[in-house]
Parts: sequence; structure tokens; C-alpha cells
Amino acid sequence: MSADDGVTFEQASIYLDARTSGSPRSRVVLDAETLYFGDLGSGSIVNPLIYSAGVWRMNVANIGTVNSGLVQSNDGKMRIELDNNRILVAD
Repeated sequence: MSADDGVTFEQASIYLDARTSGSPRSRVVLDAETLYFGDLGSGSIVNPLIYSAGVWRMNVANIGTVNSGLVQSNDGKMRIELDNNRILVAD
């Protein structure tokens, strides 16, 4: 799907691929800046993922259990090293 207002061109698409050889054998490719999930019957729509500056970011998360070795703040000043049983805070 695309839109053109004479100045800018925007597009969004979904691409499904299934192959008999190679790796991966199947994939789904989304070309979009945001991804919405919804229950159209109830009108409930959420936007859990946002694409910005070349990275998909989580906008909403409800996580029960996380298995990880490291949790770190964006500036690196707070680290929780789960594998080493340490919490580091720098100022």
C-alpha cells in the first residue's frame, strides 16, 4: 500500500515468503514504522512496537518472566549482572 501527496511518498506492506531450500525457509516481512495489534470486534487496539532511528522499540510490555544475563540502562550507569549476582550503580 502506498500514499503520495505530490511531495512525499509513503508505503506499508507485508511480505510472506516460503522457500523449499535455503535458510530461513519461511519468513514474514513487515514494512512499516509502527505495528498495531487489535481485537477489531471490541475496538481494542494496542501499539506495542515502534520503529525509530533504525531500531524496533517496545512501547508496551507485560512480561511475566525474563531470562537474561544482563540488564543495563541506556546510559550504562545502572547494570544488573544476573549471571554474576551483582548490581552496579555509577554516578
